[in-house]
Amino acid sequence: MKKKSLPKFNIPFLLLNTTIVFSVLLLFSSCSTTPAVHLNTSITTKTEQESSSSLLSYKHTEFSAVADTLLRRGIDTTFLLQLLNEERLHFEPNLVKINVAGTRKKPDYSNHYNKLSVKKSQEFLEKHRPILQAAEQQYGVPKEAITAILWIETKFGGYLGRNYIPSIFFSVALAATPENITKNKEVMRAEYEPADSVEVRELELKIEQRAKRKSAWAIGELLALDTLRKISPISPFELYGSSAGAFGLPQFLPSSYVRWAVDGNGDGSVNLFEVEDAIFSVGNYLNVNGWGNAREAQEKAVFHYNNSKDYVDAVLKLAEKLSEH
Repeated sequence: MKKKSLPKFNIPFLLLNTTIVFSVLLLFSSCSTTPAVHLNTSITTKTEQESSSSLLSYKHTEFSAVADTLLRRGIDTTFLLQLLNEERLHFEPNLVKINVAGTRKKPDYSNHYNKLSVKKSQEFLEKHRPILQAAEQQYGVPKEAITAILWIETKFGGYLGRNYIPSIFFSVALAATPENITKNKEVMRAEYEPADSVEVRELELKIEQRAKRKSAWAIGELLALDTLRKISPISPFELYGSSAGAFGLPQFLPSSYVRWAVDGNGDGSVNLFEVEDAIFSVGNYLNVNGWGNAREAQEKAVFHYNNSKDYVDAVLKLAEKLSEH
């Protein structure tokens, strides 16, 4: 059988055809607005721009890692830039310490249900009895319990806190950085004086875990501020409160405001610095979080408000004393 020979090509003809094909492709390429390979690149670049604060101009670059996370989570860019250029915004290392390592001194709530506390609370209850009764009827939470929380939280607005709310959350959002974790471990070792290396490692692990939780929590609260600005009569740029980031008479976090704050005086807005809105918001909060006739349900609802057993006991003791009058 004869072997087939390879086809013979005319070199000039081949070059001519190649030139024609290349010309056609070039013509098609020039007619297209964006070549396919460039289209993919532009999408990637746009995504990177939207999720990277390095392409934005702002004053407080120490919070760039927080800004990147917030952009990825969908925060409004204009609002974020306003925050990052705010003169009052500062990194507060002491607030990172308080929120992560805590304080050695255990809070004492016993003075919140002494004779003076009962007297002041009774006066408040009598003064605002109609709105307290209206809240009790709507939410099924006794007026005494609502009064007790407002007294223990801020002495009915007497102690609202002086911490700039955005600074708290931006600062705590950096709690999980290696530098801040190391600093809080040093604080822990200095303040708690662990007995041995095993206890040291256990406490260090708690610091690491708590730092991650608190950082994620702070990011969530900053996102809640973005929602709050759209519905609150008080601008997030004007909010001051506790070292934990709570504000108003009932000391709500931004996320608590978004979820549970309600209009108590019917003016169409929710201002937690106003008594009526504060009263109704506390009633709604406890109701939604399980308040009931059983003591266990009441403890659970108040614990959700502040996860301290001593706090829960203080609220319920003061409420009991008020109900006796």
